[in-house]
Amino acid sequence: MSRYFLAIDIGASSGRHILGSVENGKIVLEEVYRFWNGMDHVDGTLCWDVDRLFNEIIAGMKKCKEIGKKIFYRHCFCKKSKITIHKVNFRKLGDLSRCRI
Repeated sequence: MSRYFLAIDIGASSGRHILGSVENGKIVLEEVYRFWNGMDHVDGTLCWDVDRLFNEIIAGMKKCKEIGKKIFYRHCFCKKSKITIHKVNFRKLGDLSRCRI
């Protein structure tokens, strides 16, 4: 059974979930989920909808389960900040609904 590593890339205009594994000594990458990402105007400021992004991360992880790929390790990369999603406990911290740029 292959071990799958999930990378979640959140860019300025889109995000994607990439699964990686090693088969016959070669690294294999597979895009399993893609989503739109953009900013909203809130009180005259451009903001990301953090709740929507959180839901998209969860949706991509569910997609991996639907296609029968058990994730061994997860990592999320968002712009200049790295967020590690731990294997056991994945939950949103706090009740932040918007994030200012």
